[in-house]
Amino acid sequence: MMLATLALYALEHTRANELYERVENLRPELMPEITDRRFEKLLASGDDKQLDNFLRRLQAQRNAYSVICSARKTIEERHEVQLADRCFNDQILKRPSLEGLRDWAHDQLALSKPGERGKVQVTCNLLDKVVEDKPAYRCSSCGFQGNVMHWRCPRCGQWDTVSTIIEVEGE
Repeated sequence: MMLATLALYALEHTRANELYERVENLRPELMPEITDRRFEKLLASGDDKQLDNFLRRLQAQRNAYSVICSARKTIEERHEVQLADRCFNDQILKRPSLEGLRDWAHDQLALSKPGERGKVQVTCNLLDKVVEDKPAYRCSSCGFQGNVMHWRCPRCGQWDTVSTIIEVEGE
């Protein structure tokens, strides 16, 4: 990941892409950590074919929530909001999460009828409270949880055991 990031900042787009693909293949649970940089690289390279292939690959799999959001944003910028919304809805059904439900509810707030808006707002407020304090990372060795990515677990000292929590209450 670090080599890919260095290649990205050195404007070595082909090398960065190769390294990010290696991370994606070797450690798919790290996708939330690399997706934004990967989109940044693909957009900067101007290679629409590679970008579309990456988007299609993401749409075909079950993704962590931050990956879904990054894909939605990129699709929205490149195509149309309706297509981005359809892809978002498809993805959150493949991998349900509280964050996905919260954001979907916020989307529905804007679309709700005036008489229903108060009920939808209460739901949004409740989901905001439930989601705000959830840890984002967990150590697979000792179970340590936190909101900062650590390459070495601060509790047990094991290397490369902390990764994004990807489940209903996580990503």
